Amino acid sequence: MKHNRTTRYQPTEEQMQALATIRSNVINPERWAVAEDLLEVIKIPSLRGMAYGYVAEYEFTKHLTNVLGITEYYRDDDHKKTKSDLNFTYQERVFSA
Repeated sequence: MKHNRTTRYQPTEEQMQALATIRSNVINPERWAVAEDLLEVIKIPSLRGMAYGYVAEYEFTKHLTNVLGITEYYRDDDHKKTKSDLNFTYQERVFSA
């Protein structure tokens, strides 16, 4: 089949099912990895630092929600050079952390 700029690719049902399985595996690694192995991998220093950063950010968003009542916050694109990790509005002021 010849594609041109106006032809849009349409995946088959089988391809869509495969993609759904892949997405499920990525979201839930316990479908394809043993939990103890994941804990062992997290001991790699560079991965551990990154994982701790995400855990800290998650805990911070829980604090924002539970203590300060902030329900709307967003993250900048990870590849943006001038990014901040988290942006939120509190008492009508915008904060970046």
